[in-house]
Amino acid sequence: MDLEQLVYSLPSTQEFIDAVAHDFGASATIVILPDNLSREMVGRLIRNRAEALGLSIAALFDPQEKPPVMVSAEVMSADWPTPRTRRTVTNLLHIHGLPDVLYVHRIASSDSRAIQQWKTFIEDWAQEAHNLRERGVRGVPALCVIAKLRDFDFDLPNTNAGLSTFWWWGFPSVLEMKLACRLANEKDDFGSKAAQRWRENVIPSLIVGDVQLGERLWDAVTEDAACLMRGLVEYWEGMDQPEFVESIGEVSDLINSENYTPSDSHQLPRNLWPLWADGALAYTPEYGLEVHPALLAYKGQILDVEHMIWRGQSEFLLPMVNDIRLRVCQDMTATYGHDWPTKWRSPGNEYEIEEAKRNPLGTELGHLDQLLRHEGRYSDRHELDEKRHLSNLILRAKNIRNQIAHYNSVAFEDYKKLFDERMSAGI
Repeated sequence: MDLEQLVYSLPSTQEFIDAVAHDFGASATIVILPDNLSREMVGRLIRNRAEALGLSIAALFDPQEKPPVMVSAEVMSADWPTPRTRRTVTNLLHIHGLPDVLYVHRIASSDSRAIQQWKTFIEDWAQEAHNLRERGVRGVPALCVIAKLRDFDFDLPNTNAGLSTFWWWGFPSVLEMKLACRLANEKDDFGSKAAQRWRENVIPSLIVGDVQLGERLWDAVTEDAACLMRGLVEYWEGMDQPEFVESIGEVSDLINSENYTPSDSHQLPRNLWPLWADGALAYTPEYGLEVHPALLAYKGQILDVEHMIWRGQSEFLLPMVNDIRLRVCQDMTATYGHDWPTKWRSPGNEYEIEEAKRNPLGTELGHLDQLLRHEGRYSDRHELDEKRHLSNLILRAKNIRNQIAHYNSVAFEDYKKLFDERMSAGI
């Protein structure tokens, strides 16, 4: 199963990559990634898309602590006019025959002086390339830098007319993650149908767009709650972040104060940068801005994690339970006629009685359970005996409906028993 590979083919991901690649018509582009996202995978997608557009690329993967202009000129095979030509961005961009794009995979330095050199290099490139293009000069190369906020010590290069910044933020959506899980399930020949349906609803609701977490929890979501929580905690610990000192309450207050919705550029409010860089924040169009579930588990906020699980479960368990109820009601109507809901005993309140008389398909699970499990149970023979095999199915459906209705998450084993019982009953 390769969920990550599938996610990178989703519409929102492709739209982001397309936007970055087509922005090479500008002067300089910075793509900002959170710490928990693979720089290698995103960089490969951007390079592949640029090549598909017919652009030539010079890729700088290891700056080796060299001055930015010098190392860039090397990978671009720049032919300086003379040995004495000053090694500046302006002079570099005036050299003919350069590749269309200089791709910088990382600036790779924690030294403040080197970071400032790279920031100045990016700013100068963006401004000079923009000026040249404004004057109608053709063949001016574009610059694309893949970065994480820590690369710039949380202080990005200054914006100018030639510099664009793209934030990997706010996608993929929960809906798209469901599609990715469905496609991954189809490749999993050994997975049970129950597990497949469970994954494609629970995982997207829980991971809120974190593809690598989805890979990590693929099997854990069908285990018990302790195993799932352990997987979340280990994922956070494996991110190798500094000890997270803020309390969840402080983070939640900050999130709630923003009332944040991503703009078209996916720009993030500056006061949220450190939390986002740590992987502590997540955003989906369906659920808005949230604390990352792995951090919640790490901080012991189990109820918050269970709520994330519950919301995914409710979307498919409630319709499933209602479908079971309807099919049993149809079967009962076909066998006993329209008056079966009140034939042996009436529902528990006047509203249910009137509804059952008006439409037997509206009979509630509680009344079905009473009829199939208790009515005439101790008689030598009863008309309902031929339907007793449905009693366990209705009981399980009722119990799961009650758990979801009271905002409690459902264990996979309980769901699987309902699934198997339904298959056995042929409903």
